[in-house]
Parts: sequence; structure tokens; C-alpha cells
Amino acid sequence: MKRSFYVIINRNGFVRATKTEGVVRPGEIQVQTNLNIPDKAFSNPQYVANLTIREDQLPDVVQELEIEFSRIKKNEEKEPEVI
Repeated sequence: MKRSFYVIINRNGFVRATKTEGVVRPGEIQVQTNLNIPDKAFSNPQYVANLTIREDQLPDVVQELEIEFSRIKKNEEKEPEVI
């Protein structure tokens, strides 16, 4: 069985999975996950998968997005302009 899906994780450890790219909110990351499991594995389905993302693997884009989300949030908190 081959499956591809997305795991979305927030800073508090809440995890959700979607079949397609999900909406990622500030403070969340999305990890595309590809599974390739042989059919024989389902005769004894007691497996554990450990996923680790090292800091040096993070793209600079994540940091840029966090900065941009921070700016958007600050702008939303300001009083709206009266024209």
C-alpha cells in the first residue's frame, strides 16, 4: 500500500492529518508524509514510526512565513483606518 498525506502539527503538539494540503495556521507546520507499506505488514499491525525534523533541515521559508504571520497579526490588532 502506498499512501501520501499531510500531517499538520501546532506548537502545543496537536496533530491532524489530511489527504490534501491543509490550511496551515500561524504556529503550525505541515509535513508531507509518504507511506509505503507491504501488504504482509497487515498480518501483525503493531508498528511505531518516529519522525524527526532537525533544525538544520528547516527551510528558511518557514522562518519567513512566521515573520510574515506576525506582521499580519500586528496589523489586524490595529484600529481600522477611517477614510
